Amino acid sequence: MMKNINNSKAIFFIMIGGLLTFIIIGKFFDNDMKKNYIYTIGTTYEIKGKSRSSSKRLLFTYALENKLNDAETQFLSDSLDYYKPYIGKRFLVKMNNKQWVNRIFSTYKLYINKPVPDSIRLVPSEGWKELPEWAK
Repeated sequence: MMKNINNSKAIFFIMIGGLLTFIIIGKFFDNDMKKNYIYTIGTTYEIKGKSRSSSKRLLFTYALENKLNDAETQFLSDSLDYYKPYIGKRFLVKMNNKQWVNRIFSTYKLYINKPVPDSIRLVPSEGWKELPEWAK
């Protein structure tokens, strides 16, 4: 009986330790993005989330290194009516320059206040290293 309690405690502490490690590393990469980032264009395509949850997810695609990728960003549910008209539109996206970091820690920043002009058709395959002139 005592062995089961100790195993349960060990599993609990390992899970808490793993979660804390994930959070700390995620914060590190959020800060890392202040100097190691790229810009690209994202196209929103769907809003997801449970009906009673406090947040929703805005799903978008972006092209990088000649590959189409899916990503998401979160927003508060009470902003749903604000985001709905932006489905299918293109916006500036800032992300960590390491793609594995983006996939694991979702370091994407979708700038809904920076719509992409229709005149912008091509994005460098590696993204922009600096804020594009049209977004300034």
